[in-house]
Amino acid sequence: MPNKPKGKRILIMGLNDSGKTTFSQLLQKKLKCPYFNADQVRAQFFDYDFTIRGRNRQARRMKILCDWALKLGHEYAIADFICPTPRTRNLFLADHCVFLDTVNRTPFLDTQRIFTTPTLYIDADFRVILRRNFEEAVENFIWTKLKVEDSRVPISQRGIRKEKE
Repeated sequence: MPNKPKGKRILIMGLNDSGKTTFSQLLQKKLKCPYFNADQVRAQFFDYDFTIRGRNRQARRMKILCDWALKLGHEYAIADFICPTPRTRNLFLADHCVFLDTVNRTPFLDTQRIFTTPTLYIDADFRVILRRNFEEAVENFIWTKLKVEDSRVPISQRGIRKEKE
């Protein structure tokens, strides 16, 4: 693959209202990296085409934006969008994919019709099933998938400090 950036593209995907934006913003705060939201990107490009062709174009666009950020030297770039089909996922080529499996249905029938649940460990390497604790899910993703061990401590180990003698 020519000119692949050194950093990692992180895809946060799921149906409408699954919490993609919330999860992505929490992750972005922890990683201090660029973050691209599909709704904002569509608005910037005045592109509200939700056909298969339009969704494929959006996946390529999100990849290009992430690659641009990585080429500027960022270690990570986050994109949050529905990414409903295996084809859109292949076009984006995530290094890590977080599937927010928190809702079963979307009010948008065209999206519901084409959405293909990603296969864990093939299409997605991390799955979130509960919305109530995204902070912990973000920490777990960072710890288990990105292997970031510096000053970040898993939530399960927080508050455990030895008293000074």
